[in-house]
Amino acid sequence: MLIIHIIRLEERLRSLQIHADEWALLQKLKHILDIFIKAIEHLSGSSYPTLSAQLPYFAVLASHLETIVGRERIQNSIFFDACTTSWQKLDEYYSKTGSAQAIATILDPRCKVQTFRNLLWRTEWILEAEAAIQCIYHDQYAPTPSSRPATPPSDPSAGSDYLEDDFMTAVFGSSQGSTIPVMSEVDIYLEEKVERSQVDPIEWWRTYETRFPNLRRMARDYLAIPATSVPSERCFSIAGNVLTKRRSAMTGNGKRHHVLQVLVGI
Repeated sequence: MLIIHIIRLEERLRSLQIHADEWALLQKLKHILDIFIKAIEHLSGSSYPTLSAQLPYFAVLASHLETIVGRERIQNSIFFDACTTSWQKLDEYYSKTGSAQAIATILDPRCKVQTFRNLLWRTEWILEAEAAIQCIYHDQYAPTPSSRPATPPSDPSAGSDYLEDDFMTAVFGSSQGSTIPVMSEVDIYLEEKVERSQVDPIEWWRTYETRFPNLRRMARDYLAIPATSVPSERCFSIAGNVLTKRRSAMTGNGKRHHVLQVLVGI
């Protein structure tokens, strides 16, 4: 390996040489951290929805750490304390997540409620998530019911027709106001099968926008929420490389010109 080769070439680095047992520990640490790298890379993306993956990743990482803690406890490993602390911290953040993450997961056609079942969520947790999306949909996104014309009351002077209607009502009950319940877009969406993992959620909602016009607006709002602040911080970092203090202080013809004005075409 390159590190070993460099150490052998430099006499002064001999005392820092990594031994076989230390390499074994590093390899073990790599195995523990590999899944965290994958989670961070995915949740830090900016060209695809990430909030829908936050709860599933939390659950997978917590399960991963729980397994490691149990194994390290038996082996009395030096990683036990570190993994236990990490597990507790992750569980703390997991407990602070709200309904937005659950709703985003459900609105991802690759996940819906099935993902929570795959993660062995408790039934009451799943019911709470379903209730949350139903409540917000009906409060903020569902179309307002069209007003129906009022049915004029029966006229007693109508004679036998009135008596016949009254008799039929007494026997069979009134038919006024009894309608077949109409399934909402949320109900229809949840009843359909989960899409394959290769499906792009944004393209899927664009394809089915005529079928779910109101639920699509909700999906657009929730799936656009980033799971982390990495994309915005990355944007600020790029802007900082372009718009430096030196550039922003440039002057010309005795007037101060801001580079940002040039960038946006002002």
